Amino acid sequence: MPSISTKDLVRFTPTSMQERDPPPVFLIKLPTLRDKIALDACLAIEGARYPSSSEYTAALREGVRDNVVDEEQPDLLAIIEEYEGVLEEGNTINDELSGKVDQIAKALRPYCRALSQVEGERGRFLALAMLVRAEMFLVNIEDTDAPKIEKRSGRLTEQSQDAIEKKYGQGTLFMIGARTVELTSPTEAETKNLELPEPLPPDPEILTVDPEPPMARRGRSSANGTKEIHA
Repeated sequence: MPSISTKDLVRFTPTSMQERDPPPVFLIKLPTLRDKIALDACLAIEGARYPSSSEYTAALREGVRDNVVDEEQPDLLAIIEEYEGVLEEGNTINDELSGKVDQIAKALRPYCRALSQVEGERGRFLALAMLVRAEMFLVNIEDTDAPKIEKRSGRLTEQSQDAIEKKYGQGTLFMIGARTVELTSPTEAETKNLELPEPLPPDPEILTVDPEPPMARRGRSSANGTKEIHA
């Protein structure tokens, strides 16, 4: 990608709006180093935090140990350990390993509160990051009867946000925020998960979860190897 000066404005029209007559053009300011520091400060004020990879793998381990039949646990824990080791070494996760971990997470998600909390925090962080980026770096809109851009303390006012979403559709600000990520050097969190998977039902081909209600636990192994959960 060719270098773009932070003094230039980038013209952006989402694909879904290119058939409009005329198509709107959103003018985006590329962030300077000071802007990136201000962005981090805004996210901190919002209370947004991106859980680390170690927190994610710890939640996966907890989910496996609390909800998976005993005989299947070693293989699944080995996959999680391999995944964690690759991350710690700073290497890229290959598609096969990433797919295995994703399948484990999908199966555990309905049963493991710790995993749901980690993924929820990640999702909240990313949503806020896209919104705050749009609030900070959207400068103007070229369009007939375009909403007026009003800012307070360097961010779009709620009135401007509402007007933009009303005219161009819900999610417009997130598309603008995502575009700024593509144009600049994203944070590690933004690079990993611009989109989080929707919750899916457990996959019986990947693991067998304990049929007992997950609300009650303090397990012991039964004769058939399934962890029984008791209050």
